[in-house]
Amino acid sequence: MDLFAPPPGVTLDSILCTDELRRRPAHAPDYEAESRALLRLSRHLTDSPDTILQELTDVALEVFAAGSAGVSLISDETGDFYWPAISGAWKPRVGGGTPRPFGPCGTVLDHDAAQVFRRPERYFPYMAAAVPLVQEAILQPFYLGGQAVGTVWVISHDEARKFDYEDIRLLGDLSTFAAAAYLYIQNVTNRVQAETSLRTSEERYRFLDGVSEAMRTAEDSGTVMSAAMRLLGEHLGVARCAYADVDADNDRFTMRDDWRVPGVATTAGIYSLDLFGTRAATDLRANRVLVVRDVDAELTLGDGGDTFTAIGIKAIICCPLVKEGRLRAMMAVHNAVPRDWREDEISLVREVAERSWAHIERVASSTALLKSENRLQRAISIETVGVLFFNLDGRIHDANAALARMSGYAVEELSEIADWGVLTPPEFSEVTRLAAEEIALTGVATPYEKQWIRKDGSRFWGLFSPTRLSGEGFNSECVEFVIDITARKRAEEELLDAHAELERRVHERTRELAQTNEALSAEIVERKALENVRDELIRKIVSTQEEERRRMARDLHDELGQQLTALRFKLDLLGQSDRPSDELFEELRAMAQRIDAGVDRIAWDLRPAVLDDLGLFAALDRFMQEWSRHTGICVELLESNLEGLRLPPEAETNLYRIAQEALNNAHKHANASRVEVVFRARSGKVVLIVEDDGQGFDAEDLSNRSSGLGLTGMQERIRLIGGEIDIESAPGKGT
Repeated sequence: MDLFAPPPGVTLDSILCTDELRRRPAHAPDYEAESRALLRLSRHLTDSPDTILQELTDVALEVFAAGSAGVSLISDETGDFYWPAISGAWKPRVGGGTPRPFGPCGTVLDHDAAQVFRRPERYFPYMAAAVPLVQEAILQPFYLGGQAVGTVWVISHDEARKFDYEDIRLLGDLSTFAAAAYLYIQNVTNRVQAETSLRTSEERYRFLDGVSEAMRTAEDSGTVMSAAMRLLGEHLGVARCAYADVDADNDRFTMRDDWRVPGVATTAGIYSLDLFGTRAATDLRANRVLVVRDVDAELTLGDGGDTFTAIGIKAIICCPLVKEGRLRAMMAVHNAVPRDWREDEISLVREVAERSWAHIERVASSTALLKSENRLQRAISIETVGVLFFNLDGRIHDANAALARMSGYAVEELSEIADWGVLTPPEFSEVTRLAAEEIALTGVATPYEKQWIRKDGSRFWGLFSPTRLSGEGFNSECVEFVIDITARKRAEEELLDAHAELERRVHERTRELAQTNEALSAEIVERKALENVRDELIRKIVSTQEEERRRMARDLHDELGQQLTALRFKLDLLGQSDRPSDELFEELRAMAQRIDAGVDRIAWDLRPAVLDDLGLFAALDRFMQEWSRHTGICVELLESNLEGLRLPPEAETNLYRIAQEALNNAHKHANASRVEVVFRARSGKVVLIVEDDGQGFDAEDLSNRSSGLGLTGMQERIRLIGGEIDIESAPGKGT
């Protein structure tokens, strides 16, 4: 429910009963009692003007036989009504009030006449909390200079007590006196306030002059704050005055020192602002002065009261210094007992704090300025940095010794140059002009490089950094710092030359690498081809092995199998015969010899035992004899000086297979009738030559030649033992 809005369906007219008074009989006026009452009020106004309003409500309570009586005044600050004086049942409500837009007093001013209300809480819900409830009430406005300043009101809390027109008339007389009393009080108050204000102002100005004088001779912030704290503490008669610096975290602060009366403990130390409670932390960080008149009454133990009490503070005024949104410092006065701080005291603490901080900033600025001047003097005296003071119109005012040394001019000669443009080579006029325009517009130019002409006509490279000191536009007075960068420029040129040479070498090296890459690519292609050959060889080896196994199985089955079957049959006959014949024995012996010969031939095909026992020469000799007998092709060993010589087993095996493959190729592919073999040692190497008179082939196209291991297998075998193979052939000319 909204307490500041009428309930639905309830109107203002439903609680106003002013017109009803016309139908009520009015009681007889008691002018004697009225006169006594006004006389009583007049005397009280003369004797005790400060309490005249309370006396007025006491008189109204008696005269009207009311339950409550009071005075409402309009607040200058809020515009609402407040109750400075009440008598009767509502007296505990002194200091309360009602809002101007929504309340009985505001209604009376809106009607510009006295009004009678019956049970007003029905329309103004918040008045239901004011007990005892209002049964009837008369409110009478009073004015000063034609402007309403308040109301006088009487209330009946008893349904039996009803007001009439005589009551309205009498309340009108009291409101007239209230207006006069209010004016009198204002005049007296204004006079007293003016006298007090004048006296306070004189004391304030004398005090502030003393503070300013004490701070004038202070040369550092510590001395400034010590003087301010002592004078402020003595002037206000407080127990302690302290100053604190706040850390960047906006919470931790350090009280470096404080002024205090004898017997009061120091508060110097490091603290957390949050420990002093939400109210203190919030006000100070928001740049509001913290004013606490009674710590025990205003702060709970859990919200700062315990911290203030622990360091002996029962009343405090604390002024914050907030800059760029952050709490930087605080100045405070403490009292060991509660104290009702006046506004002028609060204002004085604030002004002393602001003056102290302002003086500290001035001292800091002066110190910084002095340091800046010292730095400038040191900068001007640097031997490696030239300094030039000039106007943008071209006049040179001054220069340091370093610039004079760079340019070859004396300082006095530089000052006599009417236009510093004569020191700039023509090709650098544009960059100089742009820098001048930038200074004229912004006050500072981006550092730039150019050459300067020395007195002897030679040039030097400089890095120029100009800044405006005063004036504006092209009437600016400027300072320019100059660094001789001739050596750096020379080094840059050398570096550029070296870079160009490096680029040339890199280009050459890149070209060489490209050639190398091409060679590597060709090698990779070749290796790929060799890998393909190797893969094909492996495939052929596997195929050959399988073919050899099939041949062996066929030989074992066709030759040895049949002979062994016949042998078993003959042996069965032998077992069945009591007396075997000599003919049977001869047949068995012949079969055994044939089987033995077949086994020898198969073993010889697999690997001749003579190769292991007697060596390559003997194995080749026997193989050629057997091969010739088997193929019918004449083979002749023309030359050999290796009889009895043994080679490494791997070499003997591979040379044997190569010769074997060459002879088989002559039989299978060349249709040769004669083969000649040369096998000898020559110049520390073994040479094997197999030559046939067959049909030959195109030796340039070896990729199309494949049979068994073929030529590729021969090439791989010779490579494995570190040898070389040459194939010479042509169609119709043998191999």
